[in-house]
Amino acid sequence: MRIAGVAVLVVVLVAIGGLALTMFANDRDSASVSTGSGPGEPRGDAVDALGDAADVGVPGNVVLLHASDADGPALQALAEEIAGPASPELEQAGQAVIVRAAPEAGGIVALSDTRVLRVSTADDPQLRAFVEGLLGTSDQD
Repeated sequence: MRIAGVAVLVVVLVAIGGLALTMFANDRDSASVSTGSGPGEPRGDAVDALGDAADVGVPGNVVLLHASDADGPALQALAEEIAGPASPELEQAGQAVIVRAAPEAGGIVALSDTRVLRVSTADDPQLRAFVEGLLGTSDQD
């Protein structure tokens, strides 16, 4: 009798687990992902002043612009920590963090194909959140 009770309990727990897994998968699959929101603000006319430096290439890439040469090494280190060294293969896949000197940036500017963020230092936590949150994403997903 005791074995039968344990068997019934196991069957019920397995059924509940299966139901919970199905509900999780359905909820996750119905969720929408929008890169129209997130870290930073929408790209606007102010980005146009940055010219070709603001071009991310393939959607999904993130570009880090810096006006001061002093910021370059810290931004490069952040880029490589998050995405590894930039390469043509990563850029074509929309998975690269590209660091560029751009005096017209007037500081540090992070760009995706849909968002922009301006920060004063390379160690600003918002910068890391921007790169990690938008790398590999685009409105075309």
